[in-house]
Amino acid sequence: MWDVLRGIGIALILLLNFAISWFNAWAAGKAWPERRELAWPARIVLWSTALMSFVGFSWCYLFLIGFGLYKFHDSWSALSWMDATRFEQMQSLGYVILMPVLLVTGLVLTIDAWAAAWRRRQAADIGVAVYDTFAMIYNTAEAIQYLPGAFDKVGDLFSDNDRDLEDWVVVVIVAIVIAILFLGLFTTGAIIKASARSHGRHVVSRYASSGFGRRSRTTEG
Repeated sequence: MWDVLRGIGIALILLLNFAISWFNAWAAGKAWPERRELAWPARIVLWSTALMSFVGFSWCYLFLIGFGLYKFHDSWSALSWMDATRFEQMQSLGYVILMPVLLVTGLVLTIDAWAAAWRRRQAADIGVAVYDTFAMIYNTAEAIQYLPGAFDKVGDLFSDNDRDLEDWVVVVIVAIVIAILFLGLFTTGAIIKASARSHGRHVVSRYASSGFGRRSRTTEG
């Protein structure tokens, strides 16, 4: 019973992360055609939104692909190397890459959210700022708790302490993680391009009007 509930909880978390990542990429795509016209702080917010989407998609793919390989390691001899230890090492490698990006982009977006809330003084903007702050605190606490252990597992992956680990297994695990990161990047880029095409060059986005504003032009034409 608890295993079923745990599986449902994981599935809901993955769906939520995927949905948030999709929303972030679509929102970034709205302002993407005008990114060169934004002041540099607004560009940072825009890129942070895109990177946040990349992290979310990559995290979902990392777990789903890793768990899928682990699930079949008993029934398929070609995957016999993907036991519980290798699964944890693979997840840890992705974790130590993605978590710093998540923390930096999360800090940028939290600051931007509070800047928008201060300027507009509207309940919706305050709600977004509060949510971003909670997420930032949660992610920071999680990083403090789990990053040391993740670095240890990554160290074990690349060390000679594990005599049972063949060199080709290390290469395969690293290659899979890199491929997953590219998949996350591709997904984010595809959604941003679709959003940019959909919205054209409309004057959009909270990046230009929320916390920082657009760079003024002194000449025209």
